[in-house]
Amino acid sequence: STRSILSASLLLLAMMDSTHVSAFRSTFHANTCRRSLILHSSPESSTPVPPPSFTTNEDFNEELSRITKNQRFESNKSSNLDGYDNPNPSAYIASPDAENGVVKCAMEADALLASAIQSESDGTLSFQLDRESYNAVIKGWMSVVSHLRIKKTNAYIANQMITIQNASDRAEAWLSKLETAGARMSTSIPEGGVNPLAPNLESYNYVFHALCDTRASDAAEKIEDLVKRMLKYYQVLPDKRSFNRILEAWSYYGGLNPSPQKSMIALERVRRALREMKSLYAKTGDENVKPQTATYNYAMKALDRHMMGVSNVAAGGGRDADTRAVAEIALEIQQLLEEMLANYDVGRGDPDCKPDISTFMSVVNAWIKCGSDVFPEAPCATEAEAFLKQWQQLYEKTGDNDFRPSSASYMIIIEAWSKRSRFDSVAAKKAEELLHHAEHLSATNKNPDLALNVHAYTSVINAWSRSRDYNKAKRALKILRYMNDKYKETKDEMIRPNMWTYNSAINACAMCQGDSTQQGEALKISFAILKAIKASKKEVANHVTYGTLLKAANNLLPPGAERDAILKAIFENAKKDGQVESGILLQLRNGAGAETFHAITEDKITLIEGGGPPTNAARTNGRGRNRPVTTVDEEKIPMEWRKALIMKKEDNGKSKLWEK
Repeated sequence: STRSILSASLLLLAMMDSTHVSAFRSTFHANTCRRSLILHSSPESSTPVPPPSFTTNEDFNEELSRITKNQRFESNKSSNLDGYDNPNPSAYIASPDAENGVVKCAMEADALLASAIQSESDGTLSFQLDRESYNAVIKGWMSVVSHLRIKKTNAYIANQMITIQNASDRAEAWLSKLETAGARMSTSIPEGGVNPLAPNLESYNYVFHALCDTRASDAAEKIEDLVKRMLKYYQVLPDKRSFNRILEAWSYYGGLNPSPQKSMIALERVRRALREMKSLYAKTGDENVKPQTATYNYAMKALDRHMMGVSNVAAGGGRDADTRAVAEIALEIQQLLEEMLANYDVGRGDPDCKPDISTFMSVVNAWIKCGSDVFPEAPCATEAEAFLKQWQQLYEKTGDNDFRPSSASYMIIIEAWSKRSRFDSVAAKKAEELLHHAEHLSATNKNPDLALNVHAYTSVINAWSRSRDYNKAKRALKILRYMNDKYKETKDEMIRPNMWTYNSAINACAMCQGDSTQQGEALKISFAILKAIKASKKEVANHVTYGTLLKAANNLLPPGAERDAILKAIFENAKKDGQVESGILLQLRNGAGAETFHAITEDKITLIEGGGPPTNAARTNGRGRNRPVTTVDEEKIPMEWRKALIMKKEDNGKSKLWEK
């Protein structure tokens, strides 16, 4: 009823920020003026639209509907063009069947309505426009925003560029025109009558969608301002689509790198919007405002997006306070999932609250983010793995494929353990155990579609490489052999070792810190891996391989003739393969004396002593803060020494030599 809608509107307004009526009205009129300017300064349609010759509003709206359907047809045609992978967007921007078709339809509807409004102003229009006329045009521009967002490009009409922001501004401008027309019409509507030009929920939701799709940092604030307007002046209640757009828009608040203050604002607004939605549903019982799976997912996304911002403004300060504040948000995200599971009650409760793969991954990603480079010592890989096991148990209990942990979830946590292995003595072991646990689940059909790829195995090798285990070289070799054996058995390309895998295993050898016997074994293993690469028909040693081998010789052998001979042999191989670059030359210089270096390089390389600022590594560990470093001018390296690198660069990574 009107009374219940008004009551709910007042309730929602009370829960939102209080705003003085005079200030609110001045903002409303300022926005209206701004959008009117946008509306009248927009690009014209490439085909002039004659004054409308329709006799009824139904005919007019039917024509607008036809244009909208045509817009969907144009969008479907352009979707066949692979906009995601096309390296040259202009290849399909210029196509009349692509973006231009979608925009032209919106402009045609835009011009048609503008012409009708002009005829109405002249007194020559034979029918009354209504909100559906405006909604069709607003929806048209919303569709342009969505289409350009998906295609990640702009469109060009009559030498004018149409951007996502342009299209969103057009949608806003037409909503303002509708609000103005509705306000004017309301003065002639008798009490209890229906205003055909009053904006409805669709009018606002189209604009909310357009604003959200701009990913603009101020989109959330604009949407909330519009919510206040539709509540205050039209008693239009937001629905779940409105709330979803608000939650999603707050995730973009502050841009790509929001300030801590903006993150704090966004986090509080997300929590408040979710509370308002739950409260409104509890008081009205209206299914249209009931939080659903998408609602929770958008809330989780926004919380995750801004969780790192709280670290810089955590109450009490200090690293412990920062870590705790971030972990509390990760726990908050997990609690939202638990709330959904309680509401869903494994199919016996609310089906609209059933978590999906995005919901579960939001929790995993939140815990992993806690253990990022900002807080590497935080025990969040432990929390993430504990949650993953609960997730797997839920799947085994229910047999519901929507609850099945994905391969990505296991790989993310393995990578998290790998990064922790620098300072956690058990992290590398945990990474390998989780890898084999995933294999066991797949083999025993407890998670049959679980398939880990080369990335997961290489992450485990990296975990051992970063660890302080003196037998890391043997452990890395064991995994590499296991991958090779499994590949030979299954012919599964997903687990075939690639150059990243081989180089990571060599790096594990180079980082060995055991006694002389262990280091000697590590050096032998590194050359055995090089031999395996040479024997491979699908991989070729690259500059990273040779640079890491030089590092291994430098780290594992004492200075002397033996080390110089090995360094020379490695360098000669790099020269022969055309893989010499500055990093290799600097590693060679670090291990060999100046005289030996010039002899090995045949006096063709001139080092620039003190040629650059200190390295990032030097800054990180406090050494060499003001000490300049040695550099090499790569352009002066003989062409034949770096021919493979040149070919790879010129062919964008598709050099025949590189693929041999």
